[in-house]
Amino acid sequence: MTAKTLPAAAGDWLKHESDPRFTRERVVLLSTGAERTIASGTVLGRIAVATPATTAAAGGNTGNGALGTVAVGLGAMAGAYRLEIFAAAANGGSFAVTAPDGRLAGVGRVGVAFAGGGLAFTLADGGTDFAVGDAFTITVAGGSGKLVELDPEGTLGSARPAAILLDPVTVPAAGDAPGLALVRGPALVRADGLAWPGDYEADDVAAALAVLAGLDIVARPGA
Repeated sequence: MTAKTLPAAAGDWLKHESDPRFTRERVVLLSTGAERTIASGTVLGRIAVATPATTAAAGGNTGNGALGTVAVGLGAMAGAYRLEIFAAAANGGSFAVTAPDGRLAGVGRVGVAFAGGGLAFTLADGGTDFAVGDAFTITVAGGSGKLVELDPEGTLGSARPAAILLDPVTVPAAGDAPGLALVRGPALVRADGLAWPGDYEADDVAAALAVLAGLDIVARPGA
């Protein structure tokens, strides 16, 4: 008799959840251009932001330097960032970037490449120097909210754990697919029953499990 291996099922790794009506959600799984089947227990990331960002100089700025193209990367938040000059200088100056949640995303200098808060750009000097208080708004649009397998190199949110797929789903080459995912707890899952990217190391898994714990999804060996 030929042995058959059954695909993973939610019962293999999901050991407790407080109320499925609260912990689970219907989700959309993103097509990536090739048909693929995503197994139950696969940890997913969410497309949280979109690119490119848009920029606008504050009315009344003294300086006429330009803010170059803003690259949106890992750690970026949807919403409006504020760039403000806090120290003026001839052909230069220093600025602070505040994230949409009010936290400092980083400090940079005019004419020097900046990276912080998930953004990367250069604020160029102009014919008229910037003055203290000159500012720009950098707006990062929200993403589609669709889910995809974790991608350590993902820059739009897919590198951060957001859910665990409950039932296997085949996503076609063209077109997204519906699915059901565990998106929050209280829930207890079996850590060694979850599926991770092939290049994940032990420290990557530990960091991801910490993020899931922040969603009240607790993972334990063997559960």
